[in-house]
Amino acid sequence: LVRTQEEEAFSPTEFEVEEIVGERYDNNSSTPTHYLLTYVGYSKEKPEWTAKDKMSCADLLKKWKKLSRAERKRRSEAAIARMEEAKE
Repeated sequence: LVRTQEEEAFSPTEFEVEEIVGERYDNNSSTPTHYLLTYVGYSKEKPEWTAKDKMSCADLLKKWKKLSRAERKRRSEAAIARMEEAKE
């Protein structure tokens, strides 16, 4: 990603997404509204929820969506459980 100095001064820092490890649905939505992401250079034990419209990792999202709904649910539940364990 290349940005001018002006863009750098007024735009938030972008992080490189390493992996999508979960998804969440809000208010009876039929599609995920947030994804649980890990970032390059940061602990996989502390993924963060990111709104779908704030993401810029189309290739990873495409790969994630190829998984069955059951597999995405299983992975999401496992990632959330790991997050909870890390908090303790």
